[in-house]
Amino acid sequence: MSLPVDMQVDEAFLERLAAWQASLAPRPLAEVVAEAGGADRLAILVVDMIRGFASEGPLASPRVAALSAPIARLLELAHAAGVRAIYQFCDHHDPQAREFAAYPAHCVRGSSETELVPELAALPFAGSYQVVAKNCLSSVWAGDWFPAAARRFRRFVVVGDCTDLCVYHTVMPVKLYRDQHQLDYEVLVPARLVDTYDAPDHPGDLFHRLFLYHMAMNGVTVVEDLTG
Repeated sequence: MSLPVDMQVDEAFLERLAAWQASLAPRPLAEVVAEAGGADRLAILVVDMIRGFASEGPLASPRVAALSAPIARLLELAHAAGVRAIYQFCDHHDPQAREFAAYPAHCVRGSSETELVPELAALPFAGSYQVVAKNCLSSVWAGDWFPAAARRFRRFVVVGDCTDLCVYHTVMPVKLYRDQHQLDYEVLVPARLVDTYDAPDHPGDLFHRLFLYHMAMNGVTVVEDLTG
């Protein structure tokens, strides 16, 4: 991986980082459900698995599109295990969103970019999703779902995109709220079920790995995958 001079990182650290990611192990979903105390104590937070990041618009990425089928499979497994708390957090931006100062206009409310990817929309239990519209990177500040959820659930599984943006800014507030209020839940991120995008000054593999590592450094449980 070649970086511009002003973005060079110590090669030994990059090697350790790659070795850390390679050391991640999968976890059986049934085990995570049991640790939560049952299916009704686990919530899956699906972040921005919508057309505007997968298939259309200025921020669409094939890396995000490739998450659609694996996440759909996780939701099928979870639903079969009795998990019913599946949140879908979807960018629905105000046409004058402050976020557009940093990113091209995307996922404007009312546009097709705000729709769930077909793989998730087609699942037979899609009508039971708790869909939450958001106007910023973090799902935590969207609507009023979180304070009650923080006291109801003992495991939050976070999947979707992007590892270094909306996933990170959802995971860390959820974890930090726990710490602030001395609550008893864990936050889990399966590395294979989150991803970011590639751009000239944004090498996707590096940013994905760095932000997974940073979440783990801060007490988030990062695993390779969740299996059936």
